[in-house]
Amino acid sequence: MRLLALRREIPILVPMVILIGIGWVMVFSTAAVIGVESGHVAVFAHLRRQVLATAIGALGLYVALRLPLTALEALAPRLLAVASALMLVVFVPGVGRSVARATRWISLGPVSFQPVELFKVAVVLMYARLLCAERLRAAWPLRTWGALAALAVLSLLLPILQRDFGSAVLMLALAVGLLWLGGARWSALAAFGGVALAAAVVAFASAPYRLHRLQLYLAGFGHGGGAGYQTQQSLIALGSGGLRGVGLGESVQKLLFLPSAHADFIFAIIGEELGLIGALAVVGLYGLLLREGLSIAQASVMRFARLLASGLTILIFLQAVWHIAVSLVLVPTKGLALPFVSYGGSSLIASMTAIGLILRCADDGVVSPAPVTWVPVNQPGDRAWTPS
Repeated sequence: MRLLALRREIPILVPMVILIGIGWVMVFSTAAVIGVESGHVAVFAHLRRQVLATAIGALGLYVALRLPLTALEALAPRLLAVASALMLVVFVPGVGRSVARATRWISLGPVSFQPVELFKVAVVLMYARLLCAERLRAAWPLRTWGALAALAVLSLLLPILQRDFGSAVLMLALAVGLLWLGGARWSALAAFGGVALAAAVVAFASAPYRLHRLQLYLAGFGHGGGAGYQTQQSLIALGSGGLRGVGLGESVQKLLFLPSAHADFIFAIIGEELGLIGALAVVGLYGLLLREGLSIAQASVMRFARLLASGLTILIFLQAVWHIAVSLVLVPTKGLALPFVSYGGSSLIASMTAIGLILRCADDGVVSPAPVTWVPVNQPGDRAWTPS
């Protein structure tokens, strides 16, 4: 059984390790400029922090890999409660830290982190717990729908309080996806999705700065500042790269032309330095992560494992898609880290821990290397899934 699980673990670990390696190189390539220009930040400071975050993330991956899925299912409400409390701690004076009018960081001396990254993983765990007891295309009880609605409201409200609308939309999209995978009836899924979309629109329209950002996006290059400036510089970086790129370390846009080049727009710098070939290689690695994560989910006999592996895989993939879409100006500017690559210890640690949980699903719930179908066992109360 362990050898079978190992066969499923290696294919998802390889793209993760490669992406982390690319992240180390690109973080140093982009963030070293900040040290040179500022004069008070060491050239290797950002790289050292990224390497340290990788080490902590490896520990998180190992711990997640050692936790039984039954214990994770039981602990899901407590983990969500802790993560939600941390989301509110950022507003405590002297503990929370604001950057660009957004209060999203908990600062403890030299250490700071974004609790929203832990919150995302905890929300997926809770969705998996709530959905694993329900049956495919059945009439779910009102208490289940009430719990799902409360979780959706929580996952929307707390990020919005931190002025993190991107994470809020991400969590609502993930909720709809997990409800579909969990087997909600189409009519109920459409109603839930419609309410979620309406709530997101109201939340978006309630903040003038979000409307202004949308106006800049729709106006294209008609404005010279704000989000319009960022999108211009991102497209210039991608266009300058051509097919093979200008060369590693040779980016011009990272010379303080493109804001947050080492975090929110690192894909644009990858496209500039490594060209279309390098950018497509990165996209391909996320495609491999998606395929292997869903393969692990598909091979799991436990419904909780199947939902958890699917949810975490989709969470990582959606964040990557959103980051890339922002860099390509396909959606309005909203900073989300490129998982495993962007500078930021919170995102890296949470993403690596999520991979550990996916691997736990492979270790606990594989039956055979044969393909399986998304059909539940149809005995009353049975929460397992059957191979085709």
